[in-house]
Amino acid sequence: MSTVISKILGIVCDVDSSTLGFDMNDRVKVVVETDKDFEYTVGSVNSDTFKNLGGGDLVNIFMPFSTNISGSLPTFDDEIPTSGTFSTTGEPNIIDMLPFYFVSTPVSSTNLYLSDNKDSYADVLSGDKSDRQSYNRTSHDIRGVGLRLPVMCVGWGYDTDGEPVPAGSGTGKFVGEKDHGYQVDPQEYIAAPLDVRYNKERHVWEASGGTGAAKHTHLLNTAAGGGPAFASFFR
Repeated sequence: MSTVISKILGIVCDVDSSTLGFDMNDRVKVVVETDKDFEYTVGSVNSDTFKNLGGGDLVNIFMPFSTNISGSLPTFDDEIPTSGTFSTTGEPNIIDMLPFYFVSTPVSSTNLYLSDNKDSYADVLSGDKSDRQSYNRTSHDIRGVGLRLPVMCVGWGYDTDGEPVPAGSGTGKFVGEKDHGYQVDPQEYIAAPLDVRYNKERHVWEASGGTGAAKHTHLLNTAAGGGPAFASFFR
């Protein structure tokens, strides 16, 4: 049996990022290891280094799926449409958004190199086991690997009011009073789950950030000029 490489280890070096000549790219290291190497690495580091380690398995990030609703893998919901809507309504649904050719009714295997059904979703499995599995595709039973939700995001950015995150003490400044996010020390990054919601009408996950009122700074106006102090809308 071949060695499985599925464990992930990451470290953020605990040093002063302002040190002259220190490359920011060297602050963070992420490696993929075997189970055995993972346990050895974790067990051999000293206590201080251990506290700066983060670990996990690829299954924390990825999850297999199937387009066959009768299968045993995670799959589409029960009310998936059989055709797209983008051309008629302007709101793309799951069929419009899929990165591969899909049909809802069982069909025989199709050689993607000899048909007009080519797509770039490479090396997925489908249908029954056969030779040259990568392009002999049964288009109603595609089995691939997707991003597992909820997913953790780690980094810098902007909040819902357009302000820097992580924030500094000055207006429009990142922590450390930096002007740009790429200047932020990785140890200051914010970790949080990505807020995506499932749209039951379109059958897609949306990065809409939930519901409620949202203030948009590009709509700011002054009360003195006769306009609203700010505009808001419900999403």
